[in-house]
Amino acid sequence: MNIALWVAAGLLATVAFSGGAAIAWGRFPA
Repeated sequence: MNIALWVAAGLLATVAFSGGAAIAWGRFPA
């Protein structure tokens, strides 16, 4: 598969995960 596709998918997944984690942390502080 195209390397650029993997890079874009990985970057998008990382941003989405970190964003979701930040929202969850702000909503439910430990």
